[in-house]
Amino acid sequence: MKINAENPAWKAIGYEVEPAANPERVPEERPLHKGIIETMYQTDTSLLESLADKGLEVTHDSKNNLYKIKCDVVNDGSGCGGGVAAAVLASSGQKVIVLEKGNYFTASDYSSLEGPS
Repeated sequence: MKINAENPAWKAIGYEVEPAANPERVPEERPLHKGIIETMYQTDTSLLESLADKGLEVTHDSKNNLYKIKCDVVNDGSGCGGGVAAAVLASSGQKVIVLEKGNYFTASDYSSLEGPS
């Protein structure tokens, strides 16, 4: 990749990047904003409130000092398969919790160039 973010192989394969006339405006609300809880911004109290706001039943198990969240499915990760599985299950009426280690990114977080992203 050259310093101007062009890949020398692009010309050889006939690939051209069109400059955006009107770059997309970043939406105020992200696509999954309605259902996401980013725990890194939560306190114990606000996390419980956020879960309840999403329609999840949370009970406190004082004997074991933990909270139990009642749901139908817990999905470990939202990668290619996990995200699709969660969407299908949620669309069918299941209460789905997706545990994700990584941050939440949208298309506007990426440059669409190979190197700088």
